[in-house]
Amino acid sequence: MNSSSESHLIKQILRSRARLLARPNELEPSSETLYDLVEFRVNGRDFAFEAKFVDEAFGIKDISPVPQTSELVLGITNVRGQMLTVIDLAVLLGLKGDSEGGAGGLILRFGALRLAVCVDRVLSVRQIDSSELSSTFTGLSDRLAHFSLSLGSDILIILDAKRIFTDAMIVQLAG
Repeated sequence: MNSSSESHLIKQILRSRARLLARPNELEPSSETLYDLVEFRVNGRDFAFEAKFVDEAFGIKDISPVPQTSELVLGITNVRGQMLTVIDLAVLLGLKGDSEGGAGGLILRFGALRLAVCVDRVLSVRQIDSSELSSTFTGLSDRLAHFSLSLGSDILIILDAKRIFTDAMIVQLAG
């Protein structure tokens, strides 16, 4: 991912967050809820995280391997002076298949915790309303269904960032 596309994606994420914050307070709950999503591809499949959990997209240039860690951990990387653990999302989700070879990354935040996930490429930032979502996970592996929040009508799998941060394999990394 070149710096121009990174900059464009960061601007999209910030605009998406600004739209979310600029919404007027509703007195009555709406029947449709809008979700701001950051879409990306891993092993030929399209996924998304809610934008509120994504700090930024970045190009992974250097990953330093960490000896005696699980295959989940690709290593650590330095992003503007902060060392982040980089995990292989394909391994976490139990995905089979070949990576497209991209060196894209997303920095996820949950509370004070930050984590980098390696993705093949970041696709877009968009909004989707709740009427386009399903919580029926037929055909997904148990591991993938465990981390899935919902499915979009266009076969987009929305991942649950909270569940990733609280998964036993990830908690061990922080400990």
